[in-house]
Amino acid sequence: MSANSAADRYAQALLNGLEPAEVERYRQAMAQLSASVKASDALARALLNPRVSDSAKLRVIAATCGEESAHLLRMFQLLLAKGRSDQVVAVADAFCRLSDQLAGVVRARVEAAVELSAEQLAAISQRIGEESGQTVELEVQVNPAVVGGFRVVFSDRVWDQSLIWQLTKLRQRLEEKTPA
Repeated sequence: MSANSAADRYAQALLNGLEPAEVERYRQAMAQLSASVKASDALARALLNPRVSDSAKLRVIAATCGEESAHLLRMFQLLLAKGRSDQVVAVADAFCRLSDQLAGVVRARVEAAVELSAEQLAAISQRIGEESGQTVELEVQVNPAVVGGFRVVFSDRVWDQSLIWQLTKLRQRLEEKTPA
């Protein structure tokens, strides 16, 4: 279990109450909720604000994730009633992670300074699939801060093939060999 076992328990309880055909729809709703709260300081502050009623927070959650399911709303209603509005994103993220595990899917984020070709992405996906034994879904981001090369983050692993990382490793090797 992850460091946030309370969020894992709420997410697992929701997952256990779903029919298999419903899981992906819920995963998409939870991913939308998580992304929306992370992208909006105002939304995050509203969920944490004790002056905002739990019913108003629940309406915001339902509208944000686009899901009016009774299972989902009851789970978040319980979360809010227990004073755990600070766990909304953690529960959403835990649900996504657990549903991915159940489906045998690993999500990987690829960052590169420039757009990678379809062949490069296919090779990265194939290697992750071989290493993880799971179906791979890539999220690709162009990030100019990755100076040359690319960086891949999936599960608890980071593959850093960026120029900055290679230069850092070179510096460390030179410092080890250089007498003080």
